[in-house]
Amino acid sequence: MDTLQAYLDTYYFTAARLADACSMPLPALAALVDAGLVPQPSHVVTADGTLQSPVFGALPADGATPGEYHHRGHIGWVALARDLQASQGTVRAREALQARFITEFATAVADLDPRERECLATAAWDNFIRGVYGVCVADPSRIDNIARKERLQAALADITGNGTRTDFTPGAAAQLLEMIGAYAVVAMPFAPPEYPHSSRKRLVDDLRATLEPHPCASPA
Repeated sequence: MDTLQAYLDTYYFTAARLADACSMPLPALAALVDAGLVPQPSHVVTADGTLQSPVFGALPADGATPGEYHHRGHIGWVALARDLQASQGTVRAREALQARFITEFATAVADLDPRERECLATAAWDNFIRGVYGVCVADPSRIDNIARKERLQAALADITGNGTRTDFTPGAAAQLLEMIGAYAVVAMPFAPPEYPHSSRKRLVDDLRATLEPHPCASPA
């Protein structure tokens, strides 16, 4: 995307547009966010020209329109949270939503040790409700997508020294490129101010540039 505003308009709703999309008044949406039933906005553009996110902190907003921006993939979660709150009340609804998220995330990482699985799932819930995955996961409407993104990022960072190692055999490089391709699908492209600091640059674009055979190179 050429501009931050174009990026935000493509992947996010303002709080007002999200409320409209969910057929609810804006104060009701704000109440769900404040109660911890719905993820916080993934990006906030402040009046003084700052882009705030729970991942990258404060960055220049490049003239974007001030407001709160929610990932479009959260529409279904807002509807679920609203229904549960109406039927069970705020406290029980939050417990039910948290339990659902943790259970689905744990199922997606079922091959891990049970203690590690529970720890990861609990931490993932905290990140989800803070709006973290709206910043970095292409489709946060599915909890298994979130788990896949987290595991692929962790594996790529581990194998490559967080993008610093490139001395792989041709076979290992080919396998790594497949993993990079899978990660590119589940990760966001990131906003222009975020991209230089992002896993997309570090673990996808930069690694691909060093691992893919040069088109003019002769075979060894």
